[in-house]
Amino acid sequence: MNEFEKSTEFEFRKALDLSGKKLKHVSEILKVEYQEENFLIEKLIPHPSISMVSGFPGSGKTWFLLKMAKCLAGEAFFLNSDFQIKENCGVGIFEEENGEKELKKRLLKLGLTENTSLPIFISSFSGLKIDKKRRIGIYT
Repeated sequence: MNEFEKSTEFEFRKALDLSGKKLKHVSEILKVEYQEENFLIEKLIPHPSISMVSGFPGSGKTWFLLKMAKCLAGEAFFLNSDFQIKENCGVGIFEEENGEKELKKRLLKLGLTENTSLPIFISSFSGLKIDKKRRIGIYT
């Protein structure tokens, strides 16, 4: 690092109160070789990850997730060929809005039957909340 770069770094540290923090020059970041990111669903769900969908009641969250679960558990694509399923896997859904009666209607409309062997597991109205830090650890 030349004198100008050193003085500029010093000014940034002073202005941003970054004493004791490491500032990296962009060249340091650009030199690093990072591993390619893995996905469960290409361009959408990174792997490993825990993913969550939230939204207003009636906005389509459950339909979206049931379709995604079906695809992850046994299909090649989600929605279209842009979202390739990299590897089929088991899926857990915690559903707190519709109940099993409504879920059954939707599962049937998606073409699932009681004879399905797809590894999809659902907990409905289990009281799952992620509103307190201590409760998050229970479900991760």
